[in-house]
Amino acid sequence: MNLQEKVKPYLEYCTYRKELDTKTIKAYRIDLTQFFSYVQSAEPEKETIEQYITDLHKKIQTENNKKKNRLHKSLLQLLRGRGTGRAESFSENKSEI
Repeated sequence: MNLQEKVKPYLEYCTYRKELDTKTIKAYRIDLTQFFSYVQSAEPEKETIEQYITDLHKKIQTENNKKKNRLHKSLLQLLRGRGTGRAESFSENKSEI
């Protein structure tokens, strides 16, 4: 299963298990759509994710950016759970992202 296929189950988890507000879920969906549009890959490399986050910081320095950063941290947790060698490398370098 590629990362993009995990988005729907992840948003369901956020809705039902974490009980996040519907507006938050909508924002997560939009943010993830923007992310995948940027990376143009269902399984982006670590460097691509880092560049996306850097570009995001350059463009937005607001509270909205903090929300996106929380989403990206959740996304990295999702990456770690996909069970590939690359996923484990994220956990080693998570403080760099």
